[in-house]
Amino acid sequence: MAPPPEPAPTTATPLAEPSASPAPGGAVATAAPVAPAAASSAPPPAAPATAELSGESKGEASFYSTDGKGSCSLNPPPNRMILAASKDVYQSAQACGACLEVSGGAGKMVVQVMDLCFTCPPGHLVLSKPAFEATVGKNDGKGPITWRTVPCEVPGKVAVRIKESSSRSWTAVQIRDSKLPLQLVEMKREGESDWVKLTRSADNYWAMAKGAGDDGFRVRITASNGQQIEEAVARGWKDGKVYPGASQF
Repeated sequence: MAPPPEPAPTTATPLAEPSASPAPGGAVATAAPVAPAAASSAPPPAAPATAELSGESKGEASFYSTDGKGSCSLNPPPNRMILAASKDVYQSAQACGACLEVSGGAGKMVVQVMDLCFTCPPGHLVLSKPAFEATVGKNDGKGPITWRTVPCEVPGKVAVRIKESSSRSWTAVQIRDSKLPLQLVEMKREGESDWVKLTRSADNYWAMAKGAGDDGFRVRITASNGQQIEEAVARGWKDGKVYPGASQF
């Protein structure tokens, strides 16, 4: 069975946009038109990362109005302290779900990566309004910030969500409620001995091209710091369902 078509990713648009860079002669630089890519029914593979989610980084923040949904396909935290990241920070979904301690002129706050900002320059974070006011301040449209990755304050265990339209011959899973960003997810069918590396797509799902089969399966999850945990999904699993796990980083 062919994988289902991917929904178009959302685009976070800052309410306070960074200024355009002037081109030679004083004209405003604009991007050249790009021919549209050919349509494909397969989920796009994630591109290689361009930076590590470690250490302290510096950049600029603006804010946006959001309902909490985004390219990461995750449920937002209740406090709505969320952000959309520029491409170099988002890293083709590798930053999805990561918690960043963002510091600005007004204070610091832990904010979770939920979305991608396609139009943002490198090192730019678009914060939800509550997060922006807590870090940069209420009266500024944008401002300088620093941030570092910290463990998320998750009270329970990880969970495994199976993507809609998954089947026994093509299966995609998402790991939710992880305290740490993820670098790798592998799957092993029940009764088999080999682990298969899954391909991460831009919507933060990990796909098994040959599918999980008719029986249950296990997933081995590797965090950004190299820690590993395993979770099991029993026979009779259904697409669109979330299966609570038994472990956490």
